Amino acid sequence: MIELDVYIASMGRSGSTALANFLTDPQKQQYIFVEPDIVNGPNAVFFDQLRDFQLQDQSHLGEFDFSNLRNAGAKVGVKEVKCSFHNQMGTLFKADKTIITCRSIDNVYLSLLEKHRLQQLALDDAWAFDYCVREANGLVMFAQKFPIDYVVKYEDFSTSQGVRDTLSDKLNFVGGGEVDRGFVNYGRKFEADMYAGHISSRKTPYQTITETDIRRASQLQALCSEYQHCFGYD
Repeated sequence: MIELDVYIASMGRSGSTALANFLTDPQKQQYIFVEPDIVNGPNAVFFDQLRDFQLQDQSHLGEFDFSNLRNAGAKVGVKEVKCSFHNQMGTLFKADKTIITCRSIDNVYLSLLEKHRLQQLALDDAWAFDYCVREANGLVMFAQKFPIDYVVKYEDFSTSQGVRDTLSDKLNFVGGGEVDRGFVNYGRKFEADMYAGHISSRKTPYQTITETDIRRASQLQALCSEYQHCFGYD
């Protein structure tokens, strides 16, 4: 059983990477791993993060064995963005604290489209739409099945230092980590440039978005009404 201090259950574009980085500070032995593929085994991103955190000499971490780190006083967490991973809670891994991050589903969709187009990824608009429906429904079921300690809304986390400070205090973490850590490696330089190392709501309109995209985003609000209601967006 993989043991964690924190598990962040998310869907893409809900601010979960910024949250993970906000809580990460290797100098303070705080490590939140961003999408290491906790179900199928460590991926290349995980090993990149080990090097970034200067933990590459601890080979046992390749098995997600964080016990030595935690026994030495470190705080360790994982964030993932697929409900097929979240649902392994209690079977494959357990966490002292569980967080859900969320965002209004229309903005999740528009942000996904923008990201994929700017990154020139081979993921079409239908994939993004289906992902939103699947993961929104999955997060509702996850919240119904497992005890959730905190729900972090993108709209609050990105605009309120008080919300960020309260969350880090409740988790017994020191917040204020490098929020765009790894963004260039993740192909997200456009966001690193946009936010310049600060957590904030975006000040510029979405890029590459069409009227058709906006109509589809509106349709998602109806299709994902249970998600919208569950997390306070109705």
